[in-house]
Formats: sequence, C-alpha cells, structure tokens
Amino acid sequence: MAKPIKTRKKTLDRTRTKEQRRRDGVRDFTDFYRQNPHRCVSTHFQCTTFTWWQDLMFYLMFKSTVFFGIMTRGIGKSYIIGWFCVVWCTIFPRSRIVIASGTRSQARLIITQKILGEIYNRFSKVRQEIDLKGSSVAQNDTYVKFWNGSEIVVVTGGDSSRGKY
Repeated sequence: MAKPIKTRKKTLDRTRTKEQRRRDGVRDFTDFYRQNPHRCVSTHFQCTTFTWWQDLMFYLMFKSTVFFGIMTRGIGKSYIIGWFCVVWCTIFPRSRIVIASGTRSQARLIITQKILGEIYNRFSKVRQEIDLKGSSVAQNDTYVKFWNGSEIVVVTGGDSSRGKY
C-alpha cells in the first residue's frame, strides 16, 4: 500500500509573484501524480485502502496502453476501475473515458455504485473534482462531468452503438 509522502517546505522565492509560484507548484504536483498515479490516490485523495498489489495493478493500468487482468471475485476490480476513471479525469484535463459493456445497465453500475456511490461519498477531494449538477445518472444517458472539462460516459458495447463517442 502506498503511504502518504512527507513533503519538505520550500523556501519562499520573493522574486516571483504568487501566481507564478502557484502555477509552478501545480505543474510539479501534476507531473509527480502523472508519474505516480497510485500516490495520487493515497496522497491527494487520501484513500489508504489499496493493498500493495492493487497499487501495482493501478500503476500498470496507467503505464500500459493495453491492460488485461484476470482476477477472481471479491478483490475490488470495479472499485479500482472507478478510481482509475476518477484519477485519469483529474490529472488529464478535458479527457473522455467511455465505459462500455454488453448492456448499458452493467456499465452504468461503475458510475452509480462505485464512482458516485462509494468514492464520491467517502472522499471530500473527489467531491471537489466532480461537477454533480452537470452529471446525469438517467437510465439512457449516464455520465459524470468534472470541473476541469473531463467526463466519463456510459455506452452499450454492441455494434448498434458505434459512432457516438
């Protein structure tokens, strides 16, 4: 399990404006979290429920273009997928994640139960990132919008649903 990191205080550079220092800090942390997404979950969102192998699986999901995991029941696959969607949309602005499944209701469960159910309700930093008023959990139109322009969309994974996203 990734433990929260200890940060050192930097000396204040008075030659730069507050806005420049803030922009540099955001750039540094964004770069750090893009390189270490499992640390983003434990440090930024303050979720310490991942085990070491879930941290490893989460890291590999970010680093590879194709991730294929064969796992047993009851080990938190949907929970990790929900966290993956939230972290990706947070650290990569204006991105779109499309969740597809055989039926729309199956894919909709990731958003309704995991993202908006467990993750959104338990972690205050996630509540700051998600635009709940701009999101929808309707049966035929389910999506989550983030304040930075990212979104998670649910579609049916059949041949008849091609072309929209």
